[in-house]
Amino acid sequence: IVERDIALDHRRLKAKIAETGITTMFLTTGLFNQHVLTDVGVFAGLKHLLFGGEAAAGDVIRRLMASAERPRHLIHCYGPTENTTFSLTHEFADVPADGAPIPIGRDIANSGSVLVDDTLNPIDGAGQGELLLSGPGLALGYFGDAERTGEKFIRTAWSNEVLYRTGDIVRRLPDGNYVFTGRVDNQVKIRGHRIELEEIENVLTTHPAVDGAVILVSEDGAGGTKLLSAYLQSASELPPVRQIRAHLAGKLPAYMIPSRFCQVEQFPLLSMDKVDRAALAGMQFEALEDTDQHTGFTGNEEVIAEIWARQLKCSVAAIGPDDSFFDL
Repeated sequence: IVERDIALDHRRLKAKIAETGITTMFLTTGLFNQHVLTDVGVFAGLKHLLFGGEAAAGDVIRRLMASAERPRHLIHCYGPTENTTFSLTHEFADVPADGAPIPIGRDIANSGSVLVDDTLNPIDGAGQGELLLSGPGLALGYFGDAERTGEKFIRTAWSNEVLYRTGDIVRRLPDGNYVFTGRVDNQVKIRGHRIELEEIENVLTTHPAVDGAVILVSEDGAGGTKLLSAYLQSASELPPVRQIRAHLAGKLPAYMIPSRFCQVEQFPLLSMDKVDRAALAGMQFEALEDTDQHTGFTGNEEVIAEIWARQLKCSVAAIGPDDSFFDL
């Protein structure tokens, strides 16, 4: 009903909802955030608005729920593809308090969940652990990958069902709702894409000038927009960022290319010689830019480059006439 170019444009989407009488809509969290922050009334007239795919921003939900133009029912959905595809939902009855955790919900019909500790034994009542899922919506496994299937689709002594290990760490609230708190590994979700941070790090270290690499997720701007930041260790001066991006682009999809690159003399380490990611995240670094680039813009190009520089928070010297705004 709604083509992609319309779904991405809040004005056209708002008009399409009014024109067609759409009553129920699902959006990824990133697109939901973008539309609410641009025009809080874009979803007026909807009966059910469902969103999910990554961690939700409380300020965006509060903004929509406080509006007289909100949809009748706002529902946060959670579920990996392996459970095709929602497993838990939470409907917002009122405006969440500032700082309150945003629930990912409770089981929907024909889907089961259980919270387990490090030994894969169930945790009763309120508590925190890894979330396991079950039910007829569960996939049979990963095609052609028996090893990974065996790791993720498991049987236990206390259950006669196959259980899927989500890898998500959640906390169960007294009312039975779950709240997402983190991952058991370094997998993250950005704009609905699952990303293994180590995969990007491994590709970066194949560049001859990079001795070590750490990828962290940071937030930028209203709505908690998530960005990938690359911290690179090198004994020499790093090449221009565009060359590092080109190196990654030959091996990774576009959504796995970091938005920001920084050079680090030495990574902070924990006592067991692993990188202290929390300490690294708290350190201040200047982002690397391609400052050796372009002069001789035409008048119109210079105006556009100045607008880009303000939006991207970089210098005009980092922008060339042949650059892609989205790559930058």
